[in-house]
Amino acid sequence: MRPTHPPPPPEPPHTTSPLIHSYVRRAEFLKDTEGKDVDVQVVCVVGVALSDWKHDGGRQKSRDSLKVYNTRVVMYNELIKNAKQSYAQFLEANREVGEVRDIIAKIESELSGV
Repeated sequence: MRPTHPPPPPEPPHTTSPLIHSYVRRAEFLKDTEGKDVDVQVVCVVGVALSDWKHDGGRQKSRDSLKVYNTRVVMYNELIKNAKQSYAQFLEANREVGEVRDIIAKIESELSGV
């Protein structure tokens, strides 16, 4: 028997768009269809700040209201900036590991030559 659509979550606060609400419902439906106990997170990538962010504390209020739906909004430029920083950290960590490997290889080479 095919699962039916789940009942919708409570109506979102006024700062949550119907589109986000729709994504959350569909993601939950897919999760139920698969029969897996997984967390579903909806990430909305936007190019411009949301209109309610211009008010004092607006961004935090928006974040708090979306948290109930395991949803967050990320600015495109922040996403790119964070990805570049993470990749730079990854490259630096691998460079350091490579240096340690080189040292170990040199020590092994010297020990085996003795």
